[in-house]
Amino acid sequence: IATYTTSTLPARDHTLTAVYSGDSTYPEESGSGSLTITATDTAPVIAPNPAAFGNQTLNTSAQIPVTITNTGASPLVIGSIVPASSPDFSQTNNCLTTLAVNASCVVTITFTPTNAAAESATFFIGDNAGTQSLLATGTGVSPLTSQTITFNPLTDVNYGANPIVLSATASSSLPVSYSVTGPAALSGSTLTITGTGPVAVTATQAGNATYSATTPVLRSFNVNKAALTVTANNASRAYGAANPAFTYSLAGFVNGETSAVVSGTATEATSATTTSVPGSYPITFATKNLAATNYTFNYVNGTLTVNAATQTITFSALSNVTYGVTPITLGATASSGLAVNYTVTGPAAVNGSILTINGTGTVRVTASQSGNANYAATSVVQSFTILRATLTVTATSVSLAHGQPIPVLTFTVSGFGNGDRSTVVTGTPAESTTATSTSEIGRAHV
Repeated sequence: IATYTTSTLPARDHTLTAVYSGDSTYPEESGSGSLTITATDTAPVIAPNPAAFGNQTLNTSAQIPVTITNTGASPLVIGSIVPASSPDFSQTNNCLTTLAVNASCVVTITFTPTNAAAESATFFIGDNAGTQSLLATGTGVSPLTSQTITFNPLTDVNYGANPIVLSATASSSLPVSYSVTGPAALSGSTLTITGTGPVAVTATQAGNATYSATTPVLRSFNVNKAALTVTANNASRAYGAANPAFTYSLAGFVNGETSAVVSGTATEATSATTTSVPGSYPITFATKNLAATNYTFNYVNGTLTVNAATQTITFSALSNVTYGVTPITLGATASSGLAVNYTVTGPAAVNGSILTINGTGTVRVTASQSGNANYAATSVVQSFTILRATLTVTATSVSLAHGQPIPVLTFTVSGFGNGDRSTVVTGTPAESTTATSTSEIGRAHV
């Protein structure tokens, strides 16, 4: 009778072989039989399972630690870990022991491919809960050819710059991918500026079955603020007037932006006062408190032009007069308070403000003020008519005795003006009477 006692065989089918070495009576004999051990405990948790290595370069090694955890209610006795059938997979462990409840151990699987092919292997773990399978997979690949990226430096730009076409190339001729941090956006190889500040662009090439991934190449540059020009708008006013409200304009916006992106205020001032003489005066910025995220500001002065003030002449209408009238005193005044001068056309003469009539017809009197540094010249014209004066021609009365002949009749002219005499009169009147030398004594008209 052969007896075999063990408490460490895992739960699975076993083949038992009994050998009798023989004695002086019986020859040597052997026999075999099968033994099935059924698990009564909870199987442990094995993770990860499978242990997937993916692609691995030939003749290089990678490791994956696999944790075996006893989640049962009683100790777990691990009796064996049977090596994998593939020599490219191997294992080391600290698991050939008894694991307390919730305790763990680690099996480290190593994959060292020697063939450019997909491989797999199963490790069998024998314990008092049965036989557990741990699958390991991996693919041996030939060594990859290295590649490099050529990516020229990127220069600083100003906000509003046109989109930048990135032109990095890989020595493998495979397409290059980009990523960006900072105020910019990528669409393929086109980089669009969206703000100001530092921008970092990384060029990569992930490789393929022939080429390994490249070392990323980083290129950094700065997006400077764009410049806005703040121009004080030119203004003008008349001498003596208050300064107008000053304004300014903004130019230089990019990306379709407007003054809506600008905050703050700027105030303007000038040295000109209401009494400043006509001329040009600078309009400057007293405060410069404009701000914008993506812009700087250049302030440009403007010009205030003080023009000579307009003045008006008050010159009342002149009535028609008759030749011989006394000299007329002209009374025009200028709103500036400056002296008014007169000129005349027609049958009159002016001396200062005294207008003397010297004929008949239409007279035009121009009252003018030639202006000065502060006031512009102006003039007003008034016209009137000089009517002819009336002369009185009187026949001279005569007397004679009855029967005497009629004497030569004469006349006198009166009503001359301006010191005129009868010499200004031409022609002769014809006088007559109804009386004769034989007329009766009495009166008769001449």
